[in-house]
Amino acid sequence: MRKTLTICSVLAVALAGCGSSSNKDAQAAQDYAVRVQSAQFQFANAFQDATNSLLKSSDPKHDASALRAAATAVDRDVTQLKRITPPAKVARLHQKLITAMKGYSVQLNRAAHLIAGGDPKAFVRAKQILRTSSQQIKNSFTSIIRQINAKLA
Repeated sequence: MRKTLTICSVLAVALAGCGSSSNKDAQAAQDYAVRVQSAQFQFANAFQDATNSLLKSSDPKHDASALRAAATAVDRDVTQLKRITPPAKVARLHQKLITAMKGYSVQLNRAAHLIAGGDPKAFVRAKQILRTSSQQIKNSFTSIIRQINAKLA
């Protein structure tokens, strides 16, 4: 979770410093940065809560519920990101960020479904899904934010 918060912090600092040739463009970039930052911090907080809940339990039903809660947090973040109108030059990247987040939600729900059955082999598979998808979203998120920063600079 610290990685998520670190990514969000990088986003906040990097996007907040975005510049442009005109005041209107600079303000639009700044407004965009603030809104994306807010969405990401909300996701990070909700995900932290779900992760803490998951770590405290050895009950498959509880674990599945915690993963579904994390997926719901991602879905809320996606909804918030969809409501943001990005500057035109980063619109494609903004959509790419939304798509990556949606994919992560799907994987969280997939892992929850596997865990809920209580099968030890399914639990191992769910753990692999979580590890892989968490690394993928971290890498995708970082890459997309870097690209957005470059375009807004």
